Amino acid sequence: MDCRELLAILSDYLDEELDPGICDEVEEHLEVCQGSCVNFVKTFKMTIEIYRSSTPEDVPRGIHLCLHHLLWQKWRDADL
Repeated sequence: MDCRELLAILSDYLDEELDPGICDEVEEHLEVCQGSCVNFVKTFKMTIEIYRSSTPEDVPRGIHLCLHHLLWQKWRDADL
């Protein structure tokens, strides 16, 4: 497994939704990786923990509509 393959399945790995054999491959990669995968995985886990422990906030209607419009435009432009 290389770094790109790990990143492609990282969410499933952290959610424990992968076959045990693939989990073993991920863990082997993390043991030998010369890149930044280990730090990335640690940071990603921390981000998830912070998100889960935070209190949800309501987004003001104007900001919600603006973001929705911008996302719709990006999607529309990408579709052309």
